[in-house]
Amino acid sequence: MIYNPEKKTILVTGGYGFIMSNLINMLNLNNYNSTIINVDKCGAGSNKANILPATNNNNIINIHLECENPKFIKILKEYKPDAIIHGAAESHVDRSITDPLGFVKGNVLGTSNVVHALDWYQKNIKPCKAVFVSTDEVYGHLGPNEEPWTEDSPIAPRSPYASSKAGADMIALSFYNTFKTDFCIVRGCNNFGPRQDTEKLIPKYITNLLNGEKMPVYGTGTNIREWVFVDDFCLFILDRLGSYSAGKVYNYGCGVSKNNLELLNEVFNCMEQFCKKRDCKLESKFKTFEDSLQYVEDRKGHDFRYAMRSNHIYGHQTEMSFRKRLMTTIEFYYNEYKQPKSAKKWFGFLR
Repeated sequence: MIYNPEKKTILVTGGYGFIMSNLINMLNLNNYNSTIINVDKCGAGSNKANILPATNNNNIINIHLECENPKFIKILKEYKPDAIIHGAAESHVDRSITDPLGFVKGNVLGTSNVVHALDWYQKNIKPCKAVFVSTDEVYGHLGPNEEPWTEDSPIAPRSPYASSKAGADMIALSFYNTFKTDFCIVRGCNNFGPRQDTEKLIPKYITNLLNGEKMPVYGTGTNIREWVFVDDFCLFILDRLGSYSAGKVYNYGCGVSKNNLELLNEVFNCMEQFCKKRDCKLESKFKTFEDSLQYVEDRKGHDFRYAMRSNHIYGHQTEMSFRKRLMTTIEFYYNEYKQPKSAKKWFGFLR
């Protein structure tokens, strides 16, 4: 049951980031008379251009604050949200390897402060539904023939990023077990779509092709991930917000699994198809897929495979829908790339 935000106040953390900005835009464009409070520290993955202007008589209020800041609870007191979606996170494995303590601070301490404030708010101000957004990486990694993880699988993170998210989950769940704080956790697989930071695999390859630059590929390129379009995951979050059991974890395993070479080859073929349909010339010096790759030393502690199973899927993907959504993603980056330099609001904002 999708949560109905009409005439409600929803607080979202990390709203300038990839997933949460798409969720805010979805709420804004499809609902009326809602107030959306975005709490974002404006960090490495944040971009103010990600959030579209308010429409449909909605109100979007942006507050620049770290989730670990003690002032977070004052925001709850002032705006009295009816629901909270905690999506703020440091989320790139490579950056967690170079700055592990920053990920502990942002993810563990940030979530600890949010769940503590939520518990006080629910007990002293008003009932409030809440969803905490997590990741499949907390489960560790799988071999090529192992069964996918379920919600009952043990936590076994292997990177500083995954460990910080697992620590955040454990702190939050301890609040339910101890204080009966009302929330659930959703664990997603790899998201892709418009507005994703160009440090991530799919947008990095798209933008590299547009710029005529080779794509670095870790190791042999055979590491396997599950992929889901960001709008589908956002709908799943809203579905859980509308109906969940407190203290429960819900996996979102989509079933579209590809190793990195298979994925990049799909992107390359879709780029060629996109340019033919648009009657445009691909500004790329690469005539073949292999020409566009540059194999590099493998990532430290590189997880081999992620795969999840759940009874709580919202809109299972097929290969056709994956390709269609990939074309939508390519169109976003291509259109931004073609903008005059002075008009660019998004493309390469970190570079």
